[in-house]
Amino acid sequence: MKAKNPTPEIMVRFKGAGQTRVFHPSDTISGIIEINPSRNINCRAIVIRIGWHTEGRGTRNEGYLYNNRIDHNGQLNIGDTIVEEFDFVIPPEPWSYSGQLISIVWAVEVQLDVPMGFDIKHEENFVVQP
Repeated sequence: MKAKNPTPEIMVRFKGAGQTRVFHPSDTISGIIEINPSRNINCRAIVIRIGWHTEGRGTRNEGYLYNNRIDHNGQLNIGDTIVEEFDFVIPPEPWSYSGQLISIVWAVEVQLDVPMGFDIKHEENFVVQP
C-alpha cells in the first residue's frame, strides 16, 4: 500500500541510461537510490528489488532477480539523506511486453519497511528488449 502524503522523496537514477531507460539482455543496470525524508519515519529496513511482474488479466506473476534488504532499525529523520547503489545484469528473458490482455513490466522497487504502519513504496519502470 502506498503511504499518504507527506512521503519521503525517493529517487531512482539509472547511470548511463538517459531518458529512454531501455536495456538489453546481458546489459548491466547501474544506478543510485536516494531517499530524502520529508518527515520523521520509524523504519525497520530499506528493501531494494529489481525484477519483473505481469499486469492485466489473470493472476499476477513476478520474478525478483535482485533483492537487497538493508536493516535500518531506527528513525529516518528530516534532513537525512540515504544513498544506495545497485548493479544488476539483465537475464536473457523475459522481455518487456505490452499487450491487450497482459503486460510484462520491469522495475526497480524501493520499499521502506515501517513497523505497525503502511510501508512506503516507490517504483521506477524500465524496458528490456532484445
